[in-house]
Amino acid sequence: MTETAYNGFSGKQRDRAQTWLRKEWNAGRLPKPRGCAACGQTQGRIDAHAEDYSEPFRAGVTDQFHLCMACHRQVHDRTKNPAAWREYRAKIEAGGRKKIGAAKMGLKGDDQFDWGDPPTRPVLLEIERSQDAVAERLARMEVRSS
Repeated sequence: MTETAYNGFSGKQRDRAQTWLRKEWNAGRLPKPRGCAACGQTQGRIDAHAEDYSEPFRAGVTDQFHLCMACHRQVHDRTKNPAAWREYRAKIEAGGRKKIGAAKMGLKGDDQFDWGDPPTRPVLLEIERSQDAVAERLARMEVRSS
C-alpha cells in the first residue's frame, strides 16, 4: 500500500488508481508499459506514472507517463532535491539513460549513464509542468466545494 501523499492525492487514492490500472492491463483494455517515455529504457521494471489521480480513472491520465524505475524515482523525489532533479533531467534530455544497477556497481556521475540520441519528447519537463496544472485544477475544485 502506498502511504505517502503525492500532488495532493492520498496514498489510498493512488492505490485505487493502481488497482484500476492493473484491472485494465489484465483485461487487455490498456497496454502495459513497455518502455520509458522519458529515457527510452526497455529493460527492468517500467511503471505507469500519473500526476492526476482523481476519479474517474481514465486512459491517458491515470497512466499518462510510462517510466523506468530510475526516472520514476527521480520524478517522485524532485521536490526533495530540486538540484538533483534538474541535473538528472538535463542528462536524460541530453540522451542519457541510467544503467540498471548503477548504484550497486558503485558507478558515479556520468558513468551511471549510457548515452544515445536525445529523446524526441521532453517527458520529464512535461511531468514537471503538469504538476502545476494539477495543482491549479485541485485549487479550482476546492473553491467550488467551499
